[in-house]
Amino acid sequence: MEERKFYGEWWIPEGEGSRKPGVLTVAGDGDLQLELIGGFDLNVTSSNPDGSTTVSGASKDLPAVHGICEGTLVTLVNCFSLLSRGGWFVGEPAFQRLYAQRALIGIHLHDVTDPLFKRATVRIENLTSWLAMPLMTRSWGFENGIASAELKVADSLSATFDGWTISAGPSLRGFSYTETRESHRVSGDATAELYFDPPDPSAIENFDRFALEFMDLVTLASGSPSGVISVFLDQIEDEVIEAGDGHQISRPRQVELVGRRIHTAEPDAEAVKPHNFLFTCRDLPFDVVAPAWLALRRKASAACNVFFGMRYATPGFTEVRLLLLSVSLEALHRSLIGNTTDLPGEKFQQLRETVLAALEDLEERAWLKARLYNEPSFKERALSLAALPPATTVARIIPNLEQWAKEMRDVRNGIAHVAGEGVTHDIFKLQMQTAALLSLVLICQLGLSDEILQRVADNVLHLDF
Repeated sequence: MEERKFYGEWWIPEGEGSRKPGVLTVAGDGDLQLELIGGFDLNVTSSNPDGSTTVSGASKDLPAVHGICEGTLVTLVNCFSLLSRGGWFVGEPAFQRLYAQRALIGIHLHDVTDPLFKRATVRIENLTSWLAMPLMTRSWGFENGIASAELKVADSLSATFDGWTISAGPSLRGFSYTETRESHRVSGDATAELYFDPPDPSAIENFDRFALEFMDLVTLASGSPSGVISVFLDQIEDEVIEAGDGHQISRPRQVELVGRRIHTAEPDAEAVKPHNFLFTCRDLPFDVVAPAWLALRRKASAACNVFFGMRYATPGFTEVRLLLLSVSLEALHRSLIGNTTDLPGEKFQQLRETVLAALEDLEERAWLKARLYNEPSFKERALSLAALPPATTVARIIPNLEQWAKEMRDVRNGIAHVAGEGVTHDIFKLQMQTAALLSLVLICQLGLSDEILQRVADNVLHLDF
């Protein structure tokens, strides 16, 4: 995305009288930096009994900064100083550079937890292809000397979850015509968007959660990191404008949410080809897959945070990737299956007490008590998780489950405890198999048919993980 700059005046909400001129730079990756002529006094000071002032090494929190840039309202969220010059130890600096976690363009917000928004419109990489909406058709050659293309207004898709309505629909810009000295060109644009509508006005964090969850869903389905391209929030109250003929038109008062994300979207990059998707909405309708995924993603949030975090910021060393995959595997098993073992809890307690009672030495008893627990081993968790998809499907990825589980246990322990010293297994192969299995387990939980899962298994090992 192109760099943007916002020139205007900036102030701390509780100190509006002290405005500072400055420029906000929004980099192509969403990085936010505000440079001020002057600045805000962020020193933490305390008064001493002798009348002197002590300046702490800490800085004041700056949860929000407001600005107005050529008539546009801007709120910067969670700011801190990168550089301050002048002002010495107390007072306002002569120059200041601030970093902001996020920016809301179009509103002055005092608290990000305020429920001020009624809808979010979100664009995600590869979403248009994954939805499989019939938005565009074209001829593959000339018929009777004519080549044609057509844009279609497809019906919106809709689902509900936890009182929210999640819908997907097209945004068609029609055709544009360009005449140059060399040639005449025609181009069309068909883009799919997601819409999140809460039952009641909601805060930013709730819309963020849905955007992240669908970002993970498209990443899982496409086999490629699919980042959020844009987020626009509709305020509770619409804005009213005067039309050319004098009557009034009401339209949403939108706020753009900007910030640096773990994965920088490249909307103009080549899309994942339809035949390379692990599954699309042709395989499972949107109104089925959306709520199924949201329920699964929230049930296994810890495992998914690690697993998809690797997709967006892949570690450079295979050992690190494998260790994180083992963390995801164990967390996913805990979420989906729990800590159930072959020995019932009551029976385990009885056995535990019997064993401990046999020891007369109190120190020995305390040592053993701290080491007796009734949870599955890592190997047992791996095999239990691998038993969730159909066995014939898993066999396409991991022919020998017992050997894989043993090697994963040995390598995981070797990396975690002795930094990989002595690990002799093919860790690259283990990494590919484990990543593929975790993807298959997640996809299996959505309710896809065995036939589609077989196709997933054939393709998932080829992903760049």
